[in-house]
Amino acid sequence: MEVMALRARLLLSGRSEQHIGSGEKSLAGCLYPSWLSSRRSASRSTPRPPPLWRNPWRCELDCSLLGGRACLRCRRTCSRRGKSWTLAEAKDFVGRFAAKGEAIQLKRDALQRRKEALEERLQQRRAQKALRAARKFERRQQRMEERLQQRHAQRALKDARKLERPQQRLQQRWQRVVGHAQRALQQEQKLSASSQQQAADAAAAAARAKPREESLARRVAERNRRKLRSWTSMKNLTFEEQQAAAKTAAAAAAASRNTCT
Repeated sequence: MEVMALRARLLLSGRSEQHIGSGEKSLAGCLYPSWLSSRRSASRSTPRPPPLWRNPWRCELDCSLLGGRACLRCRRTCSRRGKSWTLAEAKDFVGRFAAKGEAIQLKRDALQRRKEALEERLQQRRAQKALRAARKFERRQQRMEERLQQRHAQRALKDARKLERPQQRLQQRWQRVVGHAQRALQQEQKLSASSQQQAADAAAAAARAKPREESLARRVAERNRRKLRSWTSMKNLTFEEQQAAAKTAAAAAAASRNTCT
């Protein structure tokens, strides 16, 4: 890619095709500096880069565009760098970089695909999480609606019970009044039955006492007749005779009492 860019710049600057070789050599010198040459790398297993202030990799593009002039960044002249490469070596070297760039691009594509897959999975997870949150919110709303309906039902039942309480109290009062009336009626019936029984007993007692009263009345009348008869009989007696008759009557009454007891 650098070779093609260099050729395009040379063509634009008006240089001919024969000067391209020197540019390629300078490009090869810039792309592969002297400190990475085979002679020096053969003695070292791991080549050491120069200090940072003389690092040619820092000014690689600038040196490739100078074409033999001094580079102000690395303090060098690119045409004086060690070994110069041919076009085939430069193409091979550039091909390696192109293959490396393609590998890097493949890795980037794989990373991009992986990133896209991860983003897709993340979006799916977010969608699933949002769906779960929506379902959870829906279930919560449903539970809240059910609780609200239960509260409304309980409130309606409580209001119905509040309305039923006066009716129940009125019914209980009416039942108490009916119970009192029934008990009063039963008491009255009992009293009437007892009064009838008492009347019957009184009638029976009066029926039993009537002959006794009649006999008592007859005895009293007989006694009165006897007294009257004795009084009329005693009217013709003297005072001494009347006293003697009274004494004998009193003794007879006392004797009769003693015999009755």
